[in-house]
Amino acid sequence: MMTPTLPKWTLKDKAAPLKEEYLSFYREVTRYHDRVEGTLYEFPTLASQLLDIPEPLDTFTNKVQIIIGAFNLTEYLLSIMALFDKAECKRAE
Repeated sequence: MMTPTLPKWTLKDKAAPLKEEYLSFYREVTRYHDRVEGTLYEFPTLASQLLDIPEPLDTFTNKVQIIIGAFNLTEYLLSIMALFDKAECKRAE
């Protein structure tokens, strides 16, 4: 199975489009979550460890809140990636 591409948050130095960049990143994270969830279907014990994706920050307009939200999503991605890696190791065994 091909490893899904891990989304990356790239902060640009623009204030106005930051919210749209965050929402785009959130959509990529959601797609990644869904692909990993499909992979974990074969491993119920790992699937039960899959965390729910955080809610998007649609209402936040403060730049700091958006950056913190993106950081939290990045941490979330790392935990999902670890589950994907465990599933791939089990599949290889």
